[in-house]
Amino acid sequence: MSQPVLQYIATKNYKNLYLPDPVEFNNLNILLGANGSGKSNYINSLKFLRDCLYPTKYALEINGFEDAVNKIGGAGILDNTIEDPASVYFVYCFAGLSSDSTSKNHILELSLLVNRKEDRKQAVVIDQESLKVGDKVIIDFPHLYLYEPASNVIEDARKLLDFVSQWQFYNANSFDLEKIKTSETKITSPDKYVSASGDNLALVFENLIREDIFFEETINKAMTLVLPRTYRIRCVRSQELSLVMEWYSLDTKKPLCLKELSDGTIRMLCWAIILHSPVLPSLLVIDEPELGLHVAWMRILSEWIKMAAHKTQIIIATHSPDLLDHFTDCLEKVYCFDSYGKSHFSIKKLTQEMLADKLEEGWQLGDLYRVGDPTIGGWPW
Repeated sequence: MSQPVLQYIATKNYKNLYLPDPVEFNNLNILLGANGSGKSNYINSLKFLRDCLYPTKYALEINGFEDAVNKIGGAGILDNTIEDPASVYFVYCFAGLSSDSTSKNHILELSLLVNRKEDRKQAVVIDQESLKVGDKVIIDFPHLYLYEPASNVIEDARKLLDFVSQWQFYNANSFDLEKIKTSETKITSPDKYVSASGDNLALVFENLIREDIFFEETINKAMTLVLPRTYRIRCVRSQELSLVMEWYSLDTKKPLCLKELSDGTIRMLCWAIILHSPVLPSLLVIDEPELGLHVAWMRILSEWIKMAAHKTQIIIATHSPDLLDHFTDCLEKVYCFDSYGKSHFSIKKLTQEMLADKLEEGWQLGDLYRVGDPTIGGWPW
């Protein structure tokens, strides 16, 4: 990909993760692991950076950095096996920020000193003494520092801020299906990304059609794979400044409104619009996209994910063996969260060599996950 990419993240003393060596990202990244193995913590370390560099309107009213720290867990970010005061470290590595192809990767390092013995409100403070990477500070926002040896520091800093500001995070559990089905979206914003709750779905669909005149046709074709009798999905104005979505079927004379469709169908519609968008985010993170979906739709969903990964960087966390079956052809892009010691988890990247014998026998990734094969994490107990 020609646009900037996230190369890796590394952490130290952060909750239950033991990551002494960075694990580099691909364009497509599949995270596997038991409940409580650190997948959400890993994802939250990315959200933390986005929230620090691109705070919400609410956060700006207080303190964006403080709000980001609270979201990630406040003083609870420190590994429970470490005696405080101690520092938690986050390192983010980026490629492609500079137009100069010979420029080194950019490193963004953050250190937080946690002292739970102090007043709770003052439990997390910045530790500026730990900054050691690179030779030039080009972002101070207000406690984050970007180092790099290239000369175009201002241009690179702006590119980083723009890159991170586009990151989008989704969890199928967070979709507010009731709002998606019943709310009439106000035509008041140029939104091009579906919100975490999905409540602006109709507005985004309408705006993306304006962005790409073929987008409506793309979504209609995509949803025909889900429900073959689909004829057309479109937005209509219910009032002067409100939008609703209608679903036309070959079997009915009148269109169906979204509240007449199943929860699983609504979720697939959300994934279709998110993954087929002509305006994909610079990083797309989806936690458990399989929730509430029929097993027959896993192949369709996996193809949508693979297609989008050709255009942007994607991270998927899943517990579904049925979805994993369809990623057997790209198992080098699967990362397993393995137990390390009694209370920590580390990450290992799958390779063809690890599974060569079993693949020759006809095993799929999902099959190995179902039986608890230790190569891909095994049983967590």
